[in-house]
Amino acid sequence: MQPQGLMDTLGQLLADVRGAAQAQLTLLDLEAQRAGQAATLMLAYAMVAGLLLCTAWLGLCSVAVLALVEQGCRLSLALLLAVLLNLLAGLGLGFAMRRQARRLAFPATRQNLGSGLLLFLAWRKLRPRANP
Repeated sequence: MQPQGLMDTLGQLLADVRGAAQAQLTLLDLEAQRAGQAATLMLAYAMVAGLLLCTAWLGLCSVAVLALVEQGCRLSLALLLAVLLNLLAGLGLGFAMRRQARRLAFPATRQNLGSGLLLFLAWRKLRPRANP
């Protein structure tokens, strides 16, 4: 094979690799846009579902209050009971979220990285130093 033919072949190979990389990046860009649109739609769906669940919960609380009133309970007491139960449920969920919040800080990873850093510093201190 002649050197000129080898250079042409290498140039063509480089152009093919560049074209394949560009096609991959274009595909990645299109899929990222599609994923962003899907995430946006999912967020909108979650907000609407949350609103529907809130109205359903309010309806259930209203039914419970009306049932208590029909059983002879005063309206003000029935409403107070509903509010207190909602507050207790909210506090319980708040405490549950607070317990879960510790996991957001990657405690095991931080501990592992911290011990790795300590080992590295100890190794640097203990290793024999070369005299210049």
